[in-house]
Amino acid sequence: MYDDALAGDLKGDRKESVMKLLRQILQHNRGFFTVPMLVDLINQTRRFSVTRRELSQAFGNLRQLGEIKLADRGQGRKPHMYLKL
Repeated sequence: MYDDALAGDLKGDRKESVMKLLRQILQHNRGFFTVPMLVDLINQTRRFSVTRRELSQAFGNLRQLGEIKLADRGQGRKPHMYLKL
């Protein structure tokens, strides 16, 4: 289901592909998310891997666009917690 978002990864822009994949995942799920949680989910269930840095950048963009909200600011080893609006 989510593989299509990164299928054209080699031909296109990887940042756009990661953003599209993240939007697909968040569209089907509501609630709280952390970047490490989604990285693990994607890397365990999909044939394409993503890094925390890629998802962190995408989360920042989605936050600026108002699609997600920072619910709890992380500190030290505790990651930021986001909420799908």
